[in-house]
Amino acid sequence: MALVGLGMLGLVSPNVVRAFEGTLKLRSISVERTELGTLVEKPDPSPDAIFGLGVDKLLAFKGPPVPEIDNSTVYIRADQLRANAPLPDDQTGFVVVDIKSGTTRIVMPQAKRYIEWTAADGGALREQIDKTKKRLEAQLATLPPDQRQQAEAMLKEMTAMSEEGPPPVLEPLGTTRVINGFHTTGYQMRVGDQVTRGWVTQDLPDLARLYQSAQEKLQNMLPSARRDPRTAIGERGLPVLVQTLGPDRYRVEELLGVDNKPVAADLFTIPAEFTRTNGLPNAPLGPN
Repeated sequence: MALVGLGMLGLVSPNVVRAFEGTLKLRSISVERTELGTLVEKPDPSPDAIFGLGVDKLLAFKGPPVPEIDNSTVYIRADQLRANAPLPDDQTGFVVVDIKSGTTRIVMPQAKRYIEWTAADGGALREQIDKTKKRLEAQLATLPPDQRQQAEAMLKEMTAMSEEGPPPVLEPLGTTRVINGFHTTGYQMRVGDQVTRGWVTQDLPDLARLYQSAQEKLQNMLPSARRDPRTAIGERGLPVLVQTLGPDRYRVEELLGVDNKPVAADLFTIPAEFTRTNGLPNAPLGPN
């Protein structure tokens, strides 16, 4: 559900989505950074050397530990979108987005229930975070040392979630490549100790507009999304390959292919007997 799939789970404009109906095939590969020296065959390889690793070499790497590989599918039909969703305890599920209402439903078939998340829930959550921040800030001086440390960590996390912050600086690589059959242009950016390289295509303008619209809606619900490198990458086209080198892991996300064919309506249907749960947390936020 990475790359295009995650971005498309925003509240997308119906007029944009109707321009495309079909299926997207996605893949993500993640490997521990400590193993990259073995793959590149040199100690402490540079970002350029790591980004130059072929996907085939990552897929063939036997570890230990072996890379984490996830193949997923995104379905788009009329005013609806469906994507695979990883769940706790190795369960499988899927996400259905109703474009007209702006509602996202996370479906858990094994539990026969689903979580519903609306645009109103997003606004309510932001308000809840702001209230909790003010409460924690007022209580900091009176908390015991262990709870004070916990509260400070929570404040830092909540500030990162709720504040917009500066967007990452995008640098053109001045290079084009054909990746998975798509003509792409490369860009790179640094955010802290993370380096991201993205390859975008103009071959699929309808999907590129959909992705950009989804990112805009996501920013409205969660201002911190503006700092996500995918936001800056998506402004230049549809991401086909995103390579992210962090302090602990190297992650590759790909758009493998697009099948522009009709999608069955029943893929987006949630059984009537499934129990609905509201997406907004009811439990108070803060240290115990």
